Amino acid sequence: MSRTIYVIGAGLSGLSAAVTLAGRGERVELFEGAAQAGGRCRSYLDPQLGVVIDNGNHLVLSGNRAVHAYLDQIGAAEHLIGPDEAAIAFADLETGERWTIRPNAGRLPWWIFAKRRRTPGTTPGDYLSLAALLYPPRGKRLDQLLACRGPLWDRLLQPFLLAVLNTEPEAGSADLAAAVVRDTLGLGGQACRPRIAQPTLASAFVDPALAYLESKGVQVHLGR
Repeated sequence: MSRTIYVIGAGLSGLSAAVTLAGRGERVELFEGAAQAGGRCRSYLDPQLGVVIDNGNHLVLSGNRAVHAYLDQIGAAEHLIGPDEAAIAFADLETGERWTIRPNAGRLPWWIFAKRRRTPGTTPGDYLSLAALLYPPRGKRLDQLLACRGPLWDRLLQPFLLAVLNTEPEAGSADLAAAVVRDTLGLGGQACRPRIAQPTLASAFVDPALAYLESKGVQVHLGR
């Protein structure tokens, strides 16, 4: 007896689930309560400005294998662009200070020994704390493994992990944080290159996915 798999929600999670299942030959139906797919990762036409606007700042690092596999499958890999080298700019809104960290390409992190490459106010020894995030005990919060204070935390780890976990990182999951650190900083600069959608979020993540699903015979129900 043939089966149909129902995917509820057409945000990126729902789209990627439907794409993966359809690619395996499963019969899929996708349901979305909103009038458009994409969830928080979408683009819309602003009638007053007359231009297409992305609804948020979505940044991908080159080490995010899942995102790249998804884009490869839907034929949209060329819509994610960025620099050839890792150079990530920071700004302190309170002091106005600006700096850029520049991890070297290889796994051996010699960049932490170069003052102009690492986070200002840190020493090479500060980065040893990241070892606690490589393979943490299961079920721990970040504040149970890290001091969560000092220049490295305030100027690099806190904003980085806040963006990754989408919650105050001190109380966030060390397991989730560790997975990201292993696939980015743990692999060197080649995995830390910033990537953004071009020309829009929808053209990179949503429209090609809907076209792929249509080609696989997947029914997409919007507004339901």
